[in-house]
Amino acid sequence: MFAKESEVTNNWSFLEAFGYCESACWALSGQCEPPPAVTPLPHLSTWTLSGNGAREFLQGYVTSDLAEAQRGLWYPTAFCNLKGRVLATALVSATANQVTLVMLEQMIEPVLASLKKYLAFARGCTLLCDQVNVFGCVGGLPSTTRAYRLSFSGEQPLELVIASPKQAEKQWNELCASAAPADARLWVWHELDAGFVHVSEQTREEFLPQMIGLEDIGGVSYEKGCYLGQEIVTRAAHRGNVKRRLVRLKWENEHTTDIDIGAKLVDTHGRDVGVLVASAPSPDQPELCRGLAVVSGDPENALRIGGCRVSLRTP
Repeated sequence: MFAKESEVTNNWSFLEAFGYCESACWALSGQCEPPPAVTPLPHLSTWTLSGNGAREFLQGYVTSDLAEAQRGLWYPTAFCNLKGRVLATALVSATANQVTLVMLEQMIEPVLASLKKYLAFARGCTLLCDQVNVFGCVGGLPSTTRAYRLSFSGEQPLELVIASPKQAEKQWNELCASAAPADARLWVWHELDAGFVHVSEQTREEFLPQMIGLEDIGGVSYEKGCYLGQEIVTRAAHRGNVKRRLVRLKWENEHTTDIDIGAKLVDTHGRDVGVLVASAPSPDQPELCRGLAVVSGDPENALRIGGCRVSLRTP
């Protein structure tokens, strides 16, 4: 039997006591604390498929191998269309009878809509789409906390904690006993350093998983068997047909407006060489930015995006 739980209103108002501002998407006033730090992540949410065969069912619709998932870790993965183009990316935690995915809240509905005609075959499973509070932990927390670590990392280890709205304030207070409060800028800054792209409405169904670096961080399996788009994804890898790749960027933004996802990356001759798929300002120096872009070929290290001079950044 397939069912959907009733929704619960998401609640972040308790953060006001810590100096956060709702009008700025719960940004923290003043300087962001260095790691270890905890951040609210209101742009993320979750959905869970639970019941007998939940992992086996979703194994046929994601790029990673859920059978290899270890408890206590979040793994990168993606949902593709039949042409192998990424509909959305996610972080997944899986056991035999429960699979939980963390992803951009705006992308949950499109993903579930794409799975709708297949979910009827998930007999005995229940879909849970309750609102939750997602917290990010940068720099590592004591093992006594209920944090699951991302299976990949950059400068700092990254962990996630999921709480129901009723338990969110208590969970936040417990986390702040071990680390300093910060806002989502710190999390996104380090998430980009780790090379993870949240495919959004602006970039959905544009790229193969390899183009957004998902293979590099363990989010694509070529051994697990079939999933939606698998034939094209595998063929592209084996024939060397992936002509675009993910690169890290850095720049100094002299403008007051952000550079939008989907902005074109151009070379000194004005030719389009890539597209921006993720970006974030420095948590303590907003004029300094880093980003991820999908590029063609081997672009020179003298590029521009949104009027800013950009350089390639090594991992």
